[in-house]
Amino acid sequence: MGVLFAEFRWLERLLYPFVLGLQSMPKVALAPLILVWFGFGLGSKAVMVGLVCFFPMFINTAVGLKATDPSLLDLMRAFSASRWHVLTRIKIPSAASHIFAGLQISIVLGLIGAVVAEFVSSSEGLGFLINAATTTLDTSTMFAALISLAVLGIGGSQIIKMLQHRLVFWDRSGGMKSLSE
Repeated sequence: MGVLFAEFRWLERLLYPFVLGLQSMPKVALAPLILVWFGFGLGSKAVMVGLVCFFPMFINTAVGLKATDPSLLDLMRAFSASRWHVLTRIKIPSAASHIFAGLQISIVLGLIGAVVAEFVSSSEGLGFLINAATTTLDTSTMFAALISLAVLGIGGSQIIKMLQHRLVFWDRSGGMKSLSE
């Protein structure tokens, strides 16, 4: 959708208020409605994670595509490149660091979305485990689940960084500098 918004200005003007409205709704408040629509299984969890991850990916993709160097676009136009060629050969590679930044954010938000979905209705998962441990005041289980979530977030983030380093080889800045640099 970020690609469509970046490529078709009229589509952005038409649909952006709806996308912004969806993002403005607290996902915790949407969870019961998602449960009614998609059931108690994996489907409702996937929808919740998708809703939470959508906006950072959408915005980073659209911003990255729009930030393409205008001189490269002029060069492609001078060679009569098709819109598809410009998109696949110039804009997407140029936006790759932005897209990976969106993935970095989405990894963490996806974990939050999964836990929220498991809080609302689930019989398994770390969110369920935290919720069950809360009722019995089992703080050691709660901490174990929270530490597991932290490890998953760190691991997922590191996997995304490794993929970015491998796939976006022309941008060795890594898109996002670590805090230690």
